Amino acid sequence: MKKALLGKAGSSLAKRIGASGKDLVRNLNPLDVLKEYVAWRKIAEEQQTERQRIIARRDVAVLALEAERDALLEYFRLRFSERRHALDEMFRVLHAALEHKNDSAMDGALNGILEIVKDNPLKDFETFRTSRAKGEILEI
Repeated sequence: MKKALLGKAGSSLAKRIGASGKDLVRNLNPLDVLKEYVAWRKIAEEQQTERQRIIARRDVAVLALEAERDALLEYFRLRFSERRHALDEMFRVLHAALEHKNDSAMDGALNGILEIVKDNPLKDFETFRTSRAKGEILEI
C-alpha cells in the first residue's frame, strides 16, 4: 500500500535505504526528530542574524570610507584652489616685474612661487579632517 502511495519515487527510495534503512526509519523517535529540527532551525536563525550583522557592519564601513573620501576630495579642492590662486598671483607679479625690468620684484615672485611649490599640501589635512568630523568650520 505504501509503495502504491509513493509511486516510482517511493520504490526508488526504498531501494536506496535498503533493509537497514527501513529499520532505522522504523526505530526513529518522532520527538528526537522534532528536537533536531528545532535545534537546526535555531542555528539557521542565528546564522541568518550573524549574516545580517556582518552586512550592517559592512554598510557602516562603506559609509565611513565614503565620508573619508568626501573629506579628502573637499580638502584637496580647497587646498589646491588656494594654491592655484596664490600661484596665479605670483605669476602675475612675475610678468609685471619682467615688463618693468624690476629685479627685486622678480626675485620676490620667484621665491614666492618656489615656496608655494615646496609647501606640502597635506600638512594641515589631519587638522582639517578632525575639525570636519566635529562639524567645526576651518579655513584652509
